[in-house]
Amino acid sequence: MTDAASLLNHHFTASHGLGYIQLFTEERLEDPELQGPERDLFAYLDAILKLGLLNGNSKVKEINEHRPGQETLAVLADISPRIINPYIRAYFYDILQVNKQDKFNNSQKAIDTYLSLIEEDNTLSTKRDRYIRILRILVGLGRGRFALLDKYVLPIQQEILAADMPQDCYSITKLAEEMIPLKLEPTTYQLFIQKVKDSVQPFLASGEFERYRQCNHVLALLIPADAVNYGTEVARGYILEADDYDHRMNALQYMVADLYKKGIRHFQQLGIKDAETETLRNKLVEILKKAAVQHQLIGALPAIPLDKPEFEMPEFSHLFQAVYWMIDREFPVKQELVDDLKGKSDQFLHLKFMGSTMTDGEGNTVAISADNSDLIYKDAAMIRDIHCKMVLRPAYDKFSDKYAISEPEVFWLISHSKFIPQDRLDIYTHGLYHGFCGNFAVAVHLLIPQIENGLRHVLQTYGVITRKLTEDIQTENSLAFYFNHLNGILHEDLIFDLEGLLNESFGNNIRNLVAHGKYATGQFFAPAGFYTWWLALKLSLHLDKYLLKEITPLS
Repeated sequence: MTDAASLLNHHFTASHGLGYIQLFTEERLEDPELQGPERDLFAYLDAILKLGLLNGNSKVKEINEHRPGQETLAVLADISPRIINPYIRAYFYDILQVNKQDKFNNSQKAIDTYLSLIEEDNTLSTKRDRYIRILRILVGLGRGRFALLDKYVLPIQQEILAADMPQDCYSITKLAEEMIPLKLEPTTYQLFIQKVKDSVQPFLASGEFERYRQCNHVLALLIPADAVNYGTEVARGYILEADDYDHRMNALQYMVADLYKKGIRHFQQLGIKDAETETLRNKLVEILKKAAVQHQLIGALPAIPLDKPEFEMPEFSHLFQAVYWMIDREFPVKQELVDDLKGKSDQFLHLKFMGSTMTDGEGNTVAISADNSDLIYKDAAMIRDIHCKMVLRPAYDKFSDKYAISEPEVFWLISHSKFIPQDRLDIYTHGLYHGFCGNFAVAVHLLIPQIENGLRHVLQTYGVITRKLTEDIQTENSLAFYFNHLNGILHEDLIFDLEGLLNESFGNNIRNLVAHGKYATGQFFAPAGFYTWWLALKLSLHLDKYLLKEITPLS
């Protein structure tokens, strides 16, 4: 990066906001004439401005996971004091302290810069996220934080205590929760406890159940000795809200049931099973019956009959040609699903104004999409299901009727795969062979970890470091980290398909379900199980087709 500070200061003044910086950076990167050090600089700036500060979204890489090389850290240490724009300067200092570069001093500089960004904010809610980041930086300093408590924590504490509970309940309770790891004086926490306690009954009396739950949640954390009692009130808060909503005219019973499920699940997490919870379970059954009747009254679209297309396998001179014919199918197109969802959102009010939930086979809510954006994974799963039933499985059956393949032949077939490391060819072969034999239960168990390892192998081949260092302990990053860093390496439709199949609750989520023993035997032979084997086969043979740039083996 040649004179990086001057380049950034030329484009971004102290008054430019984060949105402007991100938009300008994206536009610059779209310019084909942008080359050399300046392109490298804007590409890095684009990457770091997309880092999450509060790790609230598994799809976004968080700043604590960012591990640039020593050369980049040296450049950041040199240019950060000369950067005019406070947003960029804050990120740079934060990255330096995360990576233990003069950690104590750069932590203070990051905090000071974050504080400068909220000087004109008037409410606690608008300052909350920056305050949370500041508190987490202080926690990361270990014992070194005690020298900075009066300077940084005391003003935040005073602002929390002065804030209006009805207006800023979530911000107050969230910040109080974030202060627990700081291990402040007990008197400080007692002030928070009293403030929250004073609001519990007024919120209950006024029917503000969400705030009632927020208060009891933080009290359970602040007073561990009474955690079960306050946790019980959180669970009851869901039931009270459900009953209150149920009294409204034309209340949707599935929404009532959803609140009951959340309350019952919270009781389960607390280990509470008594007459009260049994009564709630029985009532939930009745609510679900009402929901089914209501659904029938509202009406449902009739099922669309699907006729399997008739096709024949061409004549091949060798069975390997037949294998390539069997995997010559494309993935769901992400952009088409995004556009389709947008069209539905414009047409149907519930998609525009209400979020969506995903429940498991036991009726537990396992994911929430507040803006419905994750519904594309659900649509893609349905497409995979239809594709398996209509095309992929019939093609597999035709292959199996005509050919038999041995395990050594499978090994030879994939032996030059760019997706499979040499030391994993044997187990990958074993998994694929079981699939060719129709034993998808064994195949899927063997192949899911190898698909993840294959993605790791691709990243490492491109020079991406896949491990993270936390408190001097090295561990592998998450699968979500791999997907984020595969952007620009693999085609987005392949990444999207892998995300939905393996890792998304609104998709098939097969990796997590199998890992936790939640996949019944029959499910491995259903479309998602078969598709996992088929995709593993396709990745082993067709990876070149989806690479956006050529792999150059590292020396």
